[in-house]
Amino acid sequence: MPTVTDSRSEDALALSHAILHCHSFENLTSSLLAPLTRLLNAETSVVFEVFEEGSTLRLGRSARHEIAQKTLVDYENHFIRLDPVYSEGITSLRPAAAPAPRLDIVQLANLVDMSRFSQTHYYNEFLRPIGIHDVVALVLRPDEAAGHSFVFGFHRPQSASGFSDQEVARAMQVAPTLFACLKTFLLADRMKEREEVIDGLLRATADMGVIILDAARELRYVSSRAAEFLGADLSSPRTGAVAELSRVHSWILNMCARIDNSRGISVVSERVAALAGRESYGDAVLTVQRFETQDGERRYLATICPSAVENALRVRSAALGMTRRELDIVRLVAAGSTNAQIADRLCLARRTVENHLRSIFAKANVHSRTQLIHELLAERGR
Repeated sequence: MPTVTDSRSEDALALSHAILHCHSFENLTSSLLAPLTRLLNAETSVVFEVFEEGSTLRLGRSARHEIAQKTLVDYENHFIRLDPVYSEGITSLRPAAAPAPRLDIVQLANLVDMSRFSQTHYYNEFLRPIGIHDVVALVLRPDEAAGHSFVFGFHRPQSASGFSDQEVARAMQVAPTLFACLKTFLLADRMKEREEVIDGLLRATADMGVIILDAARELRYVSSRAAEFLGADLSSPRTGAVAELSRVHSWILNMCARIDNSRGISVVSERVAALAGRESYGDAVLTVQRFETQDGERRYLATICPSAVENALRVRSAALGMTRRELDIVRLVAAGSTNAQIADRLCLARRTVENHLRSIFAKANVHSRTQLIHELLAERGR
């Protein structure tokens, strides 16, 4: 293939610089596709993502320059398997032919006898009606995963001459930069997917606190929800608020020891009451699990979740419109505490506790502590 030596070489280098600053697929048309089309003296162009799912071909994202969206839909639904440019390009990048991620360039005029090709159904029913006669395609597989490619197609009408070797060389000059750009897109996609998964897990485990210990059983991570359960202030300048976590830390250490000293046991759970003296978060279930990182390092994952009773109290109290302070009092009532004990635990006046109880009874439409607990936990037994 000839070396690029014409004045367009500088344009190709400038375009390569622009490609590196394109950070999303959505900006391809304005940032890259239109300038690439001009660089190659093409009339129209398109880029699309292709997934090979068994014997099925499916187009993913796409961008186009001077081509209607309907054209892409027709191509996917009726003509993609008839396209010799696509078939040749994808075949050359399949794992059997190319074990590593790579790129290739394919020109229609070099694949077919144009006099015969102009008689085919694909040419007369698809290419000719949209004014395409010659095609140069950059086919890139920036991911090692099989069946995932990107195709950049550049087109000229019959009234123009076919793409020259020098123009094909220009396309190859920018191809490595396009390859790097697409790898960046795929990395961004994976990051977004990971964030969505993490967000979903956080929503699904909104009431779960998480603590991670290293191989030496030292605290390495405490989630904000776990800190709430434990009454720890993680914004404190003190070292991870370790002092405030020490009580639960000792429980976790004992559970880690049980795992390490037992054969075939990697998970243990215990019910813990009034964590770190914080009745405002109620009873909980503490679970510790041992696992290894990808590097083979031992870690311990501790999770803290409200108990079934605690969940029932929360749900029913919220449904009845109780305040957070009223929920604190309900928990202590359920634990059998007297008004005096509740006042002492929550640092309230006894009369204040009595006023809260009157409000709680009214909201639950009950007249005694026994009726209150039965009403709040009734749904749990149904």
